[in-house]
Amino acid sequence: MTALPATQLHTVGDIQLAYVDSGGPGTPVLLVHAAYLSKQAWEAQWTALSAHHRVIAVDLRGHGESSAGIWPLSISLVAEDLAGLLDALGIRRAHVCGHALGGMAALHLALQHPDRVRSLVLVDTTGSVQSTVIQAVTAQLAWPVIALTGIRRQATLMTRALAPNDQTLQRTLLRQILTFEDRPEAYRVIWDAMMSFELLADLPRITCPTLILIGGRHPVTHGQARRLQAGLPDAELRVIPRAGHLVTMEQPAVVNDLLLRFWNERSGPPPLV
Repeated sequence: MTALPATQLHTVGDIQLAYVDSGGPGTPVLLVHAAYLSKQAWEAQWTALSAHHRVIAVDLRGHGESSAGIWPLSISLVAEDLAGLLDALGIRRAHVCGHALGGMAALHLALQHPDRVRSLVLVDTTGSVQSTVIQAVTAQLAWPVIALTGIRRQATLMTRALAPNDQTLQRTLLRQILTFEDRPEAYRVIWDAMMSFELLADLPRITCPTLILIGGRHPVTHGQARRLQAGLPDAELRVIPRAGHLVTMEQPAVVNDLLLRFWNERSGPPPLV
């Protein structure tokens, strides 16, 4: 795993967005992390992808080294931040790869600015957090539990559940999530933005080539992924064995190969940028 290069900052709207940029000559790729994590989540992809593409990994609003701006938060607003970053970097179109919350933002970006998105990769992403009765009830009950146990306890339980056999990965996740321990209001508004996410009815309007990736050990997302695939006009679904929600970190070589093959085979020649 290669450390990311030095962070750069750009003013986008009411915030400073932190990002890293490989500066490569290839077709631009924008990597968008999951909730409560940061651009560091893409370290396992950096070297492999940067050898073929210009790769940008961003800290979302309120995450990592980016500023929070004005609350409340919405996924639509996060997507506008991404469009603003592409503008600031002079990138007309990019492949956009998002994990969980990052995938939600990528979907909104493709919906709000279809001309900016060359293709989508959605890693363990859903078109609606509350698409079934069970999911809706779980979403409603989860926050009182988090509020009762506290962010540190919740983060510890979460990281153990996500990476049960990898203490190094647990520590990596915990370090990023605990940056919210002294910012519980930020933790809550990010949670609320995810819980209100609903885009299933709009999926047919997103026509760019899409690759959906899920881990075989994370069955709760399989139904969500199938609904995404059914709703998107041009989507393929790949299930990666021996991986859970953190598929990009658990099986990086497999993921990197799938990403490069998808961008090469499904997206055509590089655009002018």
